[in-house]
Amino acid sequence: MARFGRWVISLLLSLYINHLRCFTITRTLTLLNTSPNRSLSHLSIKMGSSSTAQEEPQLVDTPAIVPSPLAQEPDNDVPAPGNQFAEFAAGCFWGVELAYQRIPGVTETEVGYTQGISHNPSYKDVCTNTTNHAEVVRVQYDPNECTYETLLDLFWSRHDPTTLNRQGKLVGAQYRSGIYFYTPEQEKLARESLENQQKKLEKKIVSEILPAKKFYKAEEYHQHYLSKGEKSGHAQTQPSIGRPLFYQLYVTLFEIWVGRRKGCKRMKNGYSIHTT
Repeated sequence: MARFGRWVISLLLSLYINHLRCFTITRTLTLLNTSPNRSLSHLSIKMGSSSTAQEEPQLVDTPAIVPSPLAQEPDNDVPAPGNQFAEFAAGCFWGVELAYQRIPGVTETEVGYTQGISHNPSYKDVCTNTTNHAEVVRVQYDPNECTYETLLDLFWSRHDPTTLNRQGKLVGAQYRSGIYFYTPEQEKLARESLENQQKKLEKKIVSEILPAKKFYKAEEYHQHYLSKGEKSGHAQTQPSIGRPLFYQLYVTLFEIWVGRRKGCKRMKNGYSIHTT
């Protein structure tokens, strides 16, 4: 019993130290009046086995944006045999992609830009908030193993669909909420799911439901970003099976503590902790 008590005390101290680590990072940036650049904004705060990251709004020079009718064409890409496409915008595409990667029946995911006015935009272009592109995750899934309704349920659970062109401190059209359908059946299910979700919320849902337009794949470093463990060296999709019980308990308790206390809200200076 005494050994168990010491273990609980050690666990609580570890959680407290990790909390102080986060506070120290954000407090230091505040004192230095630092505006995080892209590298800092994707800093992963490693706690236990849970490493997390989130995008920051970008301040970049405005390039010349040339509207193109090509950007308004439908997405004519073809999924793998036996698979279907689904496409969602729900803020920063990193965390959304990671969530969809974990759904059984999802065979591939890509992040990119769509619904904008310019052809072949870069991330820098999109961050000017002048191209009207949304950051999206295009999912390939096997309908025999995963239903479209399952993908919709995850979409609603991953973000706040009541904030227009915004998720937390991430502001701009690229962070808007949207469902982009490939078939009439997908459109029907998407609109029904929106109606059902609206009944659960007091605020009005502002998610757009539109036909999928031309998909521009994002830069390679964006692809599978969190699952590769970028900026932290720890892949987030690895299961904890086979790890010691006390380690799994530590991670579980910590994620509950973060989720309840922070509610996935961003901390000072824009850093955030997300449990996925």
